[in-house]
Amino acid sequence: MKLKEIVHSRTGDKGNFSNVSVIVYEMGDYEKVKKSITAERVKKFFQEIVKGDVIDMKSLRSVL
Repeated sequence: MKLKEIVHSRTGDKGNFSNVSVIVYEMGDYEKVKKSITAERVKKFFQEIVKGDVIDMKSLRSVL
């Protein structure tokens, strides 16, 4: 299974703030995706540009 088959992504920015969202199509896939795409892993991957928090937004079916 490819990630793109079970999620979609949104990005944006506003001033000094940027966001990247990985959103599951079905809530049944949320826990599976969350195990691979954690806030800690994303923050480490973007460590040169992340200056604040990376948060989980489960209520929006979004990992990040």
